[in-house]
This record gives sequence, C-alpha cells and structure tokens, in this order.
Amino acid sequence: MKKHLYTALIACLPAVCFAQDPIVTITDEEGNVVNEELVTYAGAAWEFRDTVSLFATMNSDADRTINLRRYELDVVEQSKNFYCWGVCYTAQFAGNIPVWESVNPVYMEPGVTVDNFHAYYEPNGHPGSSLFRFVWFDVDNTDDSTWVDIQFDAPVG
Repeated sequence: MKKHLYTALIACLPAVCFAQDPIVTITDEEGNVVNEELVTYAGAAWEFRDTVSLFATMNSDADRTINLRRYELDVVEQSKNFYCWGVCYTAQFAGNIPVWESVNPVYMEPGVTVDNFHAYYEPNGHPGSSLFRFVWFDVDNTDDSTWVDIQFDAPVG
C-alpha cells in the first residue's frame, strides 16, 4: 500500500513542480480570486436582470489576446442570458446558444486588469437556478486557460 502511495506521489510531482499560474487571474468585486471556483448570485425571479462583474488580470510576461467562451451547464427554461467581454452581446433564450464564444477577443498587457467582463441573467419570472461556465483562454494557445462557474439563483417569491 505504501509503495503505491509513494509511486502515486512521485508520478504527480512533475505536475506540481511545473504548475504555472493561469493565463489570467479572475477576481470578484471584493478582490477575491475566483479562478476555478463557483460564484453564486442570489436574485429573485421577478427581477428583470441580475449581473455578476469580474476582473481579469494578465499573468503573462508578454502581451496576449484573450478570448472568452460561455457554456450553459444547467439553465432554467425561458430564462435569458448574455455577457460582455470587450463588447456586450444581446440576451438569448436559454438553450439558444449552449456554447457561446466571443467574436471580440481582448488584447491584454502583462499585469494589467481589465474590468469589461459582466455576466447577465434574466429569469423572466421563472424561479430556479442556472449555472454557467466561463472560460478565458489565450487565442494563440487555447490550452492556456482558466474558468469560473457562475450560478444565478432566482428563488420562488
């Protein structure tokens, strides 16, 4: 048993030693790092629009062009959603664009924070929880990426 444990630890060592920062660090409005975490927004079904704003800071030592892709993981039917990354898009009904990649990547400089990401959710009177994954990635190396899950909760009454 111990031999297998040591073997597993040794096998994982290169990944730990060569781990690098994600292409961008994502923070919430309070300055908390939220890379690869769930951000929850509690709204109400009768509210017109809920918003989550996040900030992206470039971790590279060179300028990069960063793009964004949004995945609908679990959404309330008849709700709408959209986002801004460089430009703002128009609201779409849930299921209309299950994977939505921005057509306007953002040019970022090392250490510079951009504040142009906003996720929007319109419950349209339908209670429930909708979950989205947002993935930021280097357009020249799509494997260099990071993500944040955003859940909008619109409880009944």
